[in-house]
Amino acid sequence: MYPSVAGPITGKKYKVGWNPLSGYAYPESFYKETREAYIQNHPDLSKEHKDAILNKQIRPGMTAEQVKVSWGPPAYVDSQITTALGYSEIWHYQSRWVWMVNGKVDAIQDVSY
Repeated sequence: MYPSVAGPITGKKYKVGWNPLSGYAYPESFYKETREAYIQNHPDLSKEHKDAILNKQIRPGMTAEQVKVSWGPPAYVDSQITTALGYSEIWHYQSRWVWMVNGKVDAIQDVSY
């Protein structure tokens, strides 16, 4: 049996499932509440980043935390290397890679397997 988790605004209990690609899977209503709570708790966010988070999108310059709020955690992370630009990672999502440099989105790449 999978656990339940409380929503950050309402405290409503959400049942947690399992996704073989990314681990625990939360219902969309939980993610929506999480996105709204993040926006409320970060009034200093730019309008562009607020709109992106609320619409489940990401933009260059967003932080790792903002990406996780918008899209959830990546299926996996690799290429943790240090270059002249700084610390770099590739976050793998179902059909996209997110290139992170020094904890911020540098590029988003559509991929097909």
